Amino acid sequence: MTRANLPPMDPAFVAAAIEALPSRLQKRLDNADPDSWTVETGTDSTTITVGSATVSLASPDSAECDCLLSPRCLHLAQVLVNCPPTVVESSEPSGPSEPSEPADAPLTLTRDQVTTLELAESCLTGILDRGLGGLTAGDRAAVLRVVAAARVHKLPLLAAQFAVLHGYLGTGRLGYGDSHITQAAVSALVEAALATHRLRHGHDTGTLSLDTVGTARRTYSPVGNLRLRGWASEPLLTASGYAGVITYMVDERNGQVWELSTVLPGGEQQIIQAYRADTGLGPLGLPHRDAVRTGVLLTNATASTDGRLGRGSQVRASTRTPDTTVFPAHDWWFGEAVFRGVEDDGMHPIFVFDTNKGPLRCQASPTAERLGIPALRVLASAAGVTVQLRMRKRHAWEQGRTPWILIGLAHEDTWVFPGLDRPHTHWLGVPQDAKPVVVTRSHIEPETVLQRWRDAVARQGRRAVTGTNRKRIMADAAWLRANASGHRADLLEQLALAAAAGSHDFDGRFRPDPRGIPRRWLAVAAVC
Repeated sequence: MTRANLPPMDPAFVAAAIEALPSRLQKRLDNADPDSWTVETGTDSTTITVGSATVSLASPDSAECDCLLSPRCLHLAQVLVNCPPTVVESSEPSGPSEPSEPADAPLTLTRDQVTTLELAESCLTGILDRGLGGLTAGDRAAVLRVVAAARVHKLPLLAAQFAVLHGYLGTGRLGYGDSHITQAAVSALVEAALATHRLRHGHDTGTLSLDTVGTARRTYSPVGNLRLRGWASEPLLTASGYAGVITYMVDERNGQVWELSTVLPGGEQQIIQAYRADTGLGPLGLPHRDAVRTGVLLTNATASTDGRLGRGSQVRASTRTPDTTVFPAHDWWFGEAVFRGVEDDGMHPIFVFDTNKGPLRCQASPTAERLGIPALRVLASAAGVTVQLRMRKRHAWEQGRTPWILIGLAHEDTWVFPGLDRPHTHWLGVPQDAKPVVVTRSHIEPETVLQRWRDAVARQGRRAVTGTNRKRIMADAAWLRANASGHRADLLEQLALAAAAGSHDFDGRFRPDPRGIPRRWLAVAAVC
């Protein structure tokens, strides 16, 4: 059973169900075994068999269990916390209160939006105090409260980031301990904290913009006729229960890269289906796996401001021979390189290539790393083989220590996109039983030191940098200062000071004050 089998539920309704659960049952919220559940989807409702109980989900804000303790029962809460949050679609612009100033003037938050922002800050303080490995049912409910309030009061970016965070907190797999917390969960926490910080900074400094607030619905405008060259395809799998593929197309006029995505509710199986399915560009019937390897002429094309191609009824498409001399103008690396080997720092395999400008390091996206094992395993053993590469620049919110994300590679003009294509075992000309070539790292990078402490606090909370751990973080700060990274050393020391903040009661008992941790932790995360 996966989250994709469960219907989306209203986050406010789920939060209320968690909060209504008795405290003795809240501690058992993570003991669920979704793989043992039986899910049956009907025309009016979805029923989930949990042991001897049956939970019925009739609508996004209606659910019941047939056990005697319902609605304050563990069965109902465990099912609801595993459901993805509902997706909001609105035709209205979703920014803050409409300003009376000119359109380019800074926006302002309403009182309700400021209250929502404070709710998000309080939620993050609780999470970073206890860590992802020590979350309580109240922490999960707080995340959902932020999602619900941000949607109601039109803070869509904040709602979206906390919904993604809930996708990792609500799976019932984090447990009370940090051994199963993935890098993707840490990344989601970083993004939620960053969205909150940007709202606070924009509000306090009077520089709030629509980019910081976000929009609830993407709008598409006419962009004329486009002559496009298929460039690369990438698998997508989100924690909120969506999966699919995104194909990048290069505009032959100016090298701009347009994005064409097919993302629907579903799990891993949805990715290959989307890759082989129609892109929806007019009546052409062109699947993504073909669009990425050919040229397309779009008539009456539409696109959003962030470069997403639309599929309006007026759009017409036809295939054509692409101009192979056209390449992306920005944010992509492409060309030939000789594979040297793999560096492994215990988190992500780093692929090292030799180019005419020196060594080049890249990594696969988390989804491709998870699904593209066959292709990546062959690559890892192909030392000395010359390949062609297509890599996009790593986004700020993506985990990793390399500047590039490997999207596609080719050998003898056969392109493979890891996570989407399953090439023949010998496609790079290496023996089937060849072992990966490991490249030893020559030194520790300062970013790696900061990343270690960022992840430790995310997983363990305040205790990661207090007690006996305080000596370790201060030793790392001293090492950074001795290696010309004084500003990074300052960040670690300030994080340690924030974790140690607090006061003593009349009886000498220490009461920590974790309110300063989110800001100092985010400062560390921002330079990793």
